[in-house]
Amino acid sequence: MGHTSARVDGATLMAATNVAGPVTVGTPAWFAWLADATSFTFTSPSGSFMARKERRTRGGGYWQAYRTAHGTLHKAYLGKLENLTFARLEQTAVTLATAAKPAGPPPPPPA
Repeated sequence: MGHTSARVDGATLMAATNVAGPVTVGTPAWFAWLADATSFTFTSPSGSFMARKERRTRGGGYWQAYRTAHGTLHKAYLGKLENLTFARLEQTAVTLATAAKPAGPPPPPPA
């Protein structure tokens, strides 16, 4: 059931078990794969994150994105399976990359 080694490069699912060849994000094959997947990494020029399926007692499963930068874990809600389009993954990568940027330089010491 778990697909912990799955990797999505841009709009293409790569290196996933039980998948013959690359799969384009947003296609019926993508959503079929997500139905059984438990996690994957997403990488694009906009940023990267680890996505993990989580469960609630009410409402079923949903996806969360995680990225650690500078010792801080940043988290973003991806949504339910049907919301995991390429646009949503890219938007989340930008959001997490922005949140992970270090603050500007420290203020100068008082004179």
